[in-house]
Order: sequence, then C-alpha cells, then structure tokens
Amino acid sequence: MGTSYLSPHTKTAYLAQARLLYEKAGQFIQHEGRHWYLREHKEALGLAEGTGHPLRIVCACLAVLSPRCHWRRVKKACKLLLEGREHQAFSATTGPKLRGLSRLAIPI
Repeated sequence: MGTSYLSPHTKTAYLAQARLLYEKAGQFIQHEGRHWYLREHKEALGLAEGTGHPLRIVCACLAVLSPRCHWRRVKKACKLLLEGREHQAFSATTGPKLRGLSRLAIPI
C-alpha cells in the first residue's frame, strides 16, 4: 500500500466522522450506497478491460476528475482520456494532475 500522510489522530477523527454520517444516513441510503460502489467498481473494471489499462490507473483517473464535475461526465472524460482523447472537463487544475498519471504507466 501507499504512504499515509495523516497522523493517527487525524485518521481516527475522519473515521469517527465517517461512521457518524453513515449511521445518520439510515438503512435505505446505506443500502443504496453499498450497491452504488459495487456497480461503479464493475464499471471501472469494464473500463480497464476495454481500454487495456490497469484498474489502478482507471481509479486514479476517476479520482482526479471526480471533484471537478458530475459523475457521468467524470466517467465519460476518464474513458476519453484513457483512449488518448481529450475532454472539455480537463481544466487548468485537472490537466496537470491527469498528466501526472503518466508516471503511473499511461502516456497522456
């Protein structure tokens, strides 16, 4: 695994907050959330297989793009990127992060 940049105290605080929010969400939201992650993981696997890139690269691409746009656009932009094409979601902030993925194995 990678290096953690969070102190043990900070990790504990984040974990406590995540558990509190999860408990407040209620059973329906918890159920939907679990299924959403399973479904999206399967889609990421399909994208990895379809583009010939490792799953970790697909997940890194999705993570870089996700704070910048809606999830459907994130997946579309990631697919285009992994196919070697550009997308309008590649902003001045996102572009350098995506180019940094090239160090992980894909030329961008």
